[in-house]
Amino acid sequence: AVVSTQSGHYGRGLPGFLSDCYDELGCRYVLPPYVLSRPTNIVTTKPEPSSEPVVPTSPVTMAPDMYLKIRLSIGDATSDEKLPVNSLERIADVKERIRQNHNFGLSRIRMICCGKILNDKTAIKDAKIPKSFIVQVIVSTDLE
Repeated sequence: AVVSTQSGHYGRGLPGFLSDCYDELGCRYVLPPYVLSRPTNIVTTKPEPSSEPVVPTSPVTMAPDMYLKIRLSIGDATSDEKLPVNSLERIADVKERIRQNHNFGLSRIRMICCGKILNDKTAIKDAKIPKSFIVQVIVSTDLE
């Protein structure tokens, strides 16, 4: 249903306030004022700029409880590996370990499984990677 306000879609020029609305058949709807007012309970804060430089934390090393089958693709070259990982590790930690194991400089690593790009903040167990599936690891070195 098309809803028009006080001027109307059909040039009626019906009197009223913004809370008076009419549909295409001319039926009048009255909206309560709180629907049209700005919310008063929203708190907005801006983060304070810190003077300390942000130091990246090293990934936590956990005892491996599973193997992740990965297919590493660098340009045209590919290689298959089994990477020991802990199911509680984040995808970002696994990417960092791959970066260190293969001496990738400033490269961009994407991990793809079941047609979905795996999010860095997701834990491996939450990514729901099937047991026999291969995770594609694509490295683009265009940042160097």
